[in-house]
Amino acid sequence: MSSFAKEVASWFGKEANLVFKSFDEFRMDVAEADANETYEHILRSPNHSMEKAKRLLGFIPSYSSFESVKESLDWMICHGVVEV
Repeated sequence: MSSFAKEVASWFGKEANLVFKSFDEFRMDVAEADANETYEHILRSPNHSMEKAKRLLGFIPSYSSFESVKESLDWMICHGVVEV
């Protein structure tokens, strides 16, 4: 299971409850427009390690991935963008 999903669920006192499917299975469960948007997102959303930046440039990010998402989510909750 995704450690990211586990972490975010824990912020709300919940446990992540995920079902992994192939994209073709996912596509059958959602509207065509949503499937297309998701596919485009997957194509353009790479995930990279910061190790090369650290090794070559000595760069260390100020926030971890979890911390940056938590701060953004807290802001969205505070401003009514996301309801809990």
